[in-house]
Amino acid sequence: MANSLPPYKPPSRGIGLGLPPIAPRLGFGLAPQVSAPAGFWLYDLLGTGYSFAAHPLWSNPEARNAVYGFGDRLGRIQYIGKADNLRSRLTAHQRRLEASQAGADTLYVHVPSRWALVPYLEVEKRLIEALCPPLNHQHNWAKSLFNS
Repeated sequence: MANSLPPYKPPSRGIGLGLPPIAPRLGFGLAPQVSAPAGFWLYDLLGTGYSFAAHPLWSNPEARNAVYGFGDRLGRIQYIGKADNLRSRLTAHQRRLEASQAGADTLYVHVPSRWALVPYLEVEKRLIEALCPPLNHQHNWAKSLFNS
């Protein structure tokens, strides 16, 4: 009797938690009522997915050419930014305190490979346009629409 493995099940295009693929493609970074895993995914309006590692909000991980977000464990993103040097950018970040006061407790970090099809400068812009985080003003069509 051979030891059989379960059949291969390809990963979903959701945010790693089995969500239907349409929700992230529309820009929703919301997850079910569980903690976001280390491989948390956010999607832009074109359906391109970006994997984010989850860290405690007040940590200062070392990363170069990174896109980061302040959010909660459910994936509700308050702010998205980019940094050439993440550690130095986070040390005096004014939006981190604002995000914390709005309920953020997690720092999400995406570091694209050097062969990524979308450079990190463009990833930040695309995710802001898709998710409309309340603490972002640049590239946020919702802010410009409702503040005019």
